[in-house]
Amino acid sequence: MGKSRKRYNQVHSIDKILGDVVGGIIDKKKSPLLRIELVWNKVIESSIKKNCQPEKFRRGILTVKCSNSIWKSEMFFYKDEIKFKINKELGEELIKDIFFV
Repeated sequence: MGKSRKRYNQVHSIDKILGDVVGGIIDKKKSPLLRIELVWNKVIESSIKKNCQPEKFRRGILTVKCSNSIWKSEMFFYKDEIKFKINKELGEELIKDIFFV
């Protein structure tokens, strides 16, 4: 009836644990889309994040899926600003262009 439970001496926050795990997974050359998604969630406004998400990255072109044509049209005006923010946060000019679908 009485199985003893082990108590851990150290308690870590979930964001530290996930950060360590994700940091170990990400390889700059193998996973540029994952790196972009992490930065996207950090630098993009919440209203945009709810309606537009990175979908594909290939040869310097980021494809972003938008919830509808209104968002797709609106995002066209912010394309250069988004590209600048993400590249700045990444520390390199990874994204050459953004295509909204």
